[in-house]
Amino acid sequence: MYKEINHLAEILRETRLKLAEYDKKNSKRELSVNAVEIAVCLIEYGIYEKRPITRDEEKWFDAGWYLINTFENTEFEDIASLYHELRNATQKINYFRDK
Repeated sequence: MYKEINHLAEILRETRLKLAEYDKKNSKRELSVNAVEIAVCLIEYGIYEKRPITRDEEKWFDAGWYLINTFENTEFEDIASLYHELRNATQKINYFRDK
């Protein structure tokens, strides 16, 4: 699982940078961006505190459609792509839960 955690950490870093860039250029944050931020925080908590994501918290990994609607054909389209990468990688390791 070490390889998967390193992969997640790299995607998290890229996502944080892109969110910061978005915030710098936009005074009003879209609600869907908050979903990305919450998912990022849950993943970081999972990595650094070794805490599984609860089934109730999994809902923050279902914002894909909203992100596509918000960012498709914009300079921030990669936020949606990074979110999907995070979601897939986190699902692959079963949300930090024992299998």
